[in-house]
Amino acid sequence: NRLMGPAVALVMVAQAVMVLLPFMADRSLPPVQPPAQPPVASAPVVTAPVPAPASVVQVQGANHQYQLLVDGQPYYMRGIGYNVHYVREGMSDEARAQRYDADFALMRERGINTILGWDHTEFDRLLLDRAQAHDLRVVMPYWFRMGDSAEWTASTMAWLKDWVTEYRDHPAVLMWGIGNEMEGHADGQNAA
Repeated sequence: NRLMGPAVALVMVAQAVMVLLPFMADRSLPPVQPPAQPPVASAPVVTAPVPAPASVVQVQGANHQYQLLVDGQPYYMRGIGYNVHYVREGMSDEARAQRYDADFALMRERGINTILGWDHTEFDRLLLDRAQAHDLRVVMPYWFRMGDSAEWTASTMAWLKDWVTEYRDHPAVLMWGIGNEMEGHADGQNAA
């Protein structure tokens, strides 16, 4: 819990950077390595990911100088918001896997290493497996909706605990993006 402040700040900064990164000159980050093979017109066939242990992710620093570390190494997010509706549209797992493979191959060609979403129902084990196969990290999203009762709070916290427990050991999970645009609720409330 000691890192809750910096971790929350890092997620907020990461969200802003993911939106702004395509528009920023990227002089401070290490160069992006080109793809090993030239891009192909169709989505490549990607095999199932090899099981790997979950990474150790840390935020270190103080006084507004923080560094994200993955397995002890600095990690620089080159991210993109990924707000698809494949689950909501009722796509089969096979169709979703093909779309993820095509989407993620294009992202990797462009140097993306992290995806972030908004709708937690779209970010399931299939997405995580496909992201891992393409060497992408995932900020698992949960759009924290405001409630007004102790029962709502208790049920939401129980659900969040189960959700985190289900996915916390997946190697593609980088961190949890709890909340999205929490400001601006009715009656001047500001959950942030």
